[in-house]
Amino acid sequence: FSACMWMKTGGVSSDPVLISNKDWGNGSKPGFVLSLRSGDVKFNSGNGFSRMDAEYQLPLDYADGWVHLALGVDREAGEVRFAYDFGSFVTVKIPDELKDSTLNAFRNLNIGQDGTCKYSQKLSAVLDDFILLDGAMTQEDLTALAAHYGISE
Repeated sequence: FSACMWMKTGGVSSDPVLISNKDWGNGSKPGFVLSLRSGDVKFNSGNGFSRMDAEYQLPLDYADGWVHLALGVDREAGEVRFAYDFGSFVTVKIPDELKDSTLNAFRNLNIGQDGTCKYSQKLSAVLDDFILLDGAMTQEDLTALAAHYGISE
């Protein structure tokens, strides 16, 4: 799957959720979360025993305005991809013990909250043009999305 969004934030002091379907009170629990932290975004998934944490550093000027964030989770290739402002994807490998684990924890898929809808850290960001895709975005997909917004290389 993939998630893309425009995000504007002055920063956060903890790890509020951008999108999730898991109980973010414990990172090993099944499901996934994409959270915003003071200097990065963090993708976490778990299977009940093991967990994966992949952090992607925010741009230095992220607090000065809008930033476009793209996340692609490619289970077939065994990787998670991050990109800001339509740049090149940075790739993180999914650990072998999590490659076949389900990413479905709750029936809820929430924006701005974890799968329980009870996570105490509130998101202090504005999100716009939130796009969810069935399938992992490629660099070509990201380039096409940039063209849609009128952004060229």
